[in-house]
Amino acid sequence: MLTRCTARGLPSARGLAAVAERRRAAEFLQLFDGDAPDGGGSSTYTYILADGGAAVIIDPVLEQVDRDLAALSASGLTLTLAVNTHCHADHITGTGELKRRLPGLRSAIARAAGAKADVLLEAGEEIGFGQRRLRVLETPGHTDGCLSFYDPSLGAVFTGDALLIGGCGRTDFQDNNHAHARTHTRTHTTHPRGT
Repeated sequence: MLTRCTARGLPSARGLAAVAERRRAAEFLQLFDGDAPDGGGSSTYTYILADGGAAVIIDPVLEQVDRDLAALSASGLTLTLAVNTHCHADHITGTGELKRRLPGLRSAIARAAGAKADVLLEAGEEIGFGQRRLRVLETPGHTDGCLSFYDPSLGAVFTGDALLIGGCGRTDFQDNNHAHARTHTRTHTTHPRGT
């Protein structure tokens, strides 16, 4: 069973706590690539979601691949898919390393991202693992190819940088289209209360 960790860096005994999920025991792990002693760190959240021994990872960070593999191993999970919310280095670089270390692992990203992946996703599609499903949502703005993933079993949307804690995601990058702001309002307000 995965546990939830919001501690910076490697999970510690104090940072791990059991997660009580809606309706049934869904497995969920949140990890953060925070500030490193050398001033690095991407401030990226990575998520591992699991059901029935199968796992999906969202936005793996290259510098944290060892941490992520250790968490999967400790939980006895098989990683089947690495999913990326958008095509920025802090969110996709871990996918290539995970694929190198785990032959057969598949990668996924938005078709609109224009990036190479085993699975090119579009709005309305679903990602399945075990008995769980993630619904693919288009959330352009941070990049034209941003995706978010809605998990009804958790009542959660995994947004990457489309939404940040305390506000919307950055939209001041070269390939951003500020007209996409309406997408955030529509997409992030159409889910059940408490999502």
